[in-house]
Amino acid sequence: MRILVVDDVGNILGVFSSEDEAYNFAKEKMKEGKKIHLKVQRERLLALDKKGKEIGEFKNVEEAYEFLKDKVKEGEKVRIVIGNKDFYVTDDTGNILGVFSSEDEAYNFAKEKMKEGKKIRIIAPAELYTK
Repeated sequence: MRILVVDDVGNILGVFSSEDEAYNFAKEKMKEGKKIHLKVQRERLLALDKKGKEIGEFKNVEEAYEFLKDKVKEGEKVRIVIGNKDFYVTDDTGNILGVFSSEDEAYNFAKEKMKEGKKIRIIAPAELYTK
């Protein structure tokens, strides 16, 4: 489970795996006068075909692995990714500047930020299995 701390216009201020850390961070931001929202993202496993299209969703690794084995036997190329398919754009200190559902959106956003002179990093979805 991930907890996102988001301001009132949708900017992600922090991502936490602990409720206590998220709560303490949100309290500090509220003391600064910011309006804060907490969003909980449950971890899930997704199966993607070779074009990146979602072809399955699983609650645990065992289900995902069985699906992967069956697809490989059928000769299909499948990837299992952890969590959602979001691409995170961060600055050089690790602050999240944006979250995007496609690589192209993340890349275009990163290009704009680099024009502003920022050092940028794109973090792709974590891959669990690839066959």
